[in-house]
Amino acid sequence: RSYRTLLNGTYVDEEQTISMADTVTGTLALEFSGEHTQVFDANAPAMAVRDALVALSSVGDVEVLKSAADGVRSFLVRFLHPTHVGPQPRLSVANATLTDSAAG
Repeated sequence: RSYRTLLNGTYVDEEQTISMADTVTGTLALEFSGEHTQVFDANAPAMAVRDALVALSSVGDVEVLKSAADGVRSFLVRFLHPTHVGPQPRLSVANATLTDSAAG
């Protein structure tokens, strides 16, 4: 977790990551500052996760990047300036209906 702060005259965007095994399927929502996103697929494209987040009144401009490596799927959420300055509330998973096909 990093924060949007002024560092040597340059702003640094806060980033938070939601990660899961790449064998996880199902749906989930994210909670941010007391609000819940629409439910989306655990393997949704980054733009779908971004769209779900920016639909919340507490979320301004964000960038979402999706990656998969070493059996882990991750969504990196970058809170962009000028909407988000300083520490942001923590993103958390909510309303999840997830299963892991690797879990016997």
